[in-house]
Amino acid sequence: MRDELVGYLLGALEPNEERALEARLETDEELRRELEDLRRILCAKADKFVQIDPPADLAKRTCTSIDATRHSPPPPVPRVADADSPEFKGSGGWRRPDVATLVGLAVAAAVLIMPLLSAARQRSQIAACRDHMREVGRALIEFSRTHNGYFPEVPQDGPLAHAGIFAVQLREAGYLADTTAVYCPARVDAAGAAPLPTLASFETVDDAEAETRFAALHGLFGYALGHMHEGRYHSPRNRDRAHFAVLADAPSDGTCRRGGHGCGQNVWFEDGHAEFLSACRLIIGDDEIYHNRHGYVGAGIGPDDVVIGASVASPRIVPVQLAE
Repeated sequence: MRDELVGYLLGALEPNEERALEARLETDEELRRELEDLRRILCAKADKFVQIDPPADLAKRTCTSIDATRHSPPPPVPRVADADSPEFKGSGGWRRPDVATLVGLAVAAAVLIMPLLSAARQRSQIAACRDHMREVGRALIEFSRTHNGYFPEVPQDGPLAHAGIFAVQLREAGYLADTTAVYCPARVDAAGAAPLPTLASFETVDDAEAETRFAALHGLFGYALGHMHEGRYHSPRNRDRAHFAVLADAPSDGTCRRGGHGCGQNVWFEDGHAEFLSACRLIIGDDEIYHNRHGYVGAGIGPDDVVIGASVASPRIVPVQLAE
């Protein structure tokens, strides 16, 4: 089980494996504690290490070396030793020292190479998600320019009152050339991203059915839920702020503890830039991005309270408090 938890934190599990584990985490308090212990170990020093890319020709040199070994003449057959000899060979013709050496080399290779492969895979996934996020961000800016400065609205109530409606609105307004851009490639099912529903498809459904549809949009980026100010709900508006988040990798376990990539998440800001944050708090304002200042998943408390909700999240006045 610990291997699965580590894979979860590193973003190395398949989407269906992630969801199965997240279902267990919702009901297993001991498993959640173990996950938090592992996260602290893995992430405590993460921002103090520099990731160094391997040499550009490493793969080519490795393949050349393997090819040269493959075509080299076989080694001479060693002499046969007595069964009692310390150089006793197994049935395959290998001496015990040879086998021990090979096993040691294999273990050393696994210890050295596997973390590098895992880190490289994680960097690739982060970059792919951020590229998609930038594309969606450009669409959001264009949308705001033709909608009096407002980004797509997440209604406060009704079947459309879910963060994922932003993607539907962008698509139907003609701002998304590629509808799969609203998904993080590392988080979608093997079958591919789920097709976005249409606005018309919600006209005859109740709130429960709408919630089910938005919950099925696995891998969709999280989106700003708007905020409450002087007793009124306000939709997200583009004020070109470099510190105000509008998009982020959706929290995979429903809390602010983990975004889409182990020890951090991609975040896109109003001014059009995207970056990878190793924590759930914004550098400016020290604001948690996945719940409001009262500790809830719902509308922000005041105009500077960022709340990024997963596709099914709602800005309703009676939100769901995050698990401790």
